[in-house]
Amino acid sequence: MYLLEKSGQMNYYGFTKATSNMYSVQFAWNGNVKPMSGVCIGSSPELEFALFTLCYVTRPGSTCRVKMQGKGGEVIRRIQTHEWIGANTNGGTNSLASAFFKV
Repeated sequence: MYLLEKSGQMNYYGFTKATSNMYSVQFAWNGNVKPMSGVCIGSSPELEFALFTLCYVTRPGSTCRVKMQGKGGEVIRRIQTHEWIGANTNGGTNSLASAFFKV
């Protein structure tokens, strides 16, 4: 996000803290405003990629609840996925358009 904003492709509007490591962020990217997206601070990109993929495969286009063990005990994360359906994507089949933590 830093590099995109530095290059002028993205405009970061700010954040709201939801929990100790979850934040809701707002930004515009290539002229399109994303009014809310969730960011988890402290987790690895590999974990997020795996969770988002799992949620898209099991519950495409909806909210997925994932139960994980955290430092302070059990944590439940909600992940929202959105589908992109169109003739120009993957031969006309559905593709993942967006996935993010709901905060």
